[in-house]
Amino acid sequence: MSGISTSTALDVGGSGGREVLFRRSEVEELHDLISTRFAPNRMAVLDDSGLDGRCECAHEGSVALYELGYGAEDDVTPAEPLDFYVVHIPLAGDGAVILDGRQLSSALSMVGPGQAVSMRWNQESVNRILIIPRQVVDQAVSVRLGEPPRRLLSFDPVLDKRVDAVRAGWGW
Repeated sequence: MSGISTSTALDVGGSGGREVLFRRSEVEELHDLISTRFAPNRMAVLDDSGLDGRCECAHEGSVALYELGYGAEDDVTPAEPLDFYVVHIPLAGDGAVILDGRQLSSALSMVGPGQAVSMRWNQESVNRILIIPRQVVDQAVSVRLGEPPRRLLSFDPVLDKRVDAVRAGWGW
């Protein structure tokens, strides 16, 4: 795990229209929100400091963009393999993403349908989370190639092993 420290203000497209979905300490309420917005999961808060979570939605439509921080060390494991693509963009804190039983070298990652994932985030962790439905990716590939994909698409899960270089390139 590598430490990441940067601003966590979320303003996509300059609209300033983000929606605060959660900003409290009720573990069950945050668990329900994540289960509804992302996927049914098992969530465990691992420290005694209690939860100080927040979840904001910047965009919801054919793709969705969220900013999520638990404010506590926690483990999150979807109840079954995902049926969508999820991109984890760490903004602050430390975290680990375990994909199909193997810890990725960076939490800056993309997980896809059919893959088993679990995540552990520390108290300072804040992530942007991009959710892309499988149908959206399949349709984009169909447009590009002129035919639908013949099999489930998978991508290299580590987007860039040099997290600081990616942050600098994106102006974070």
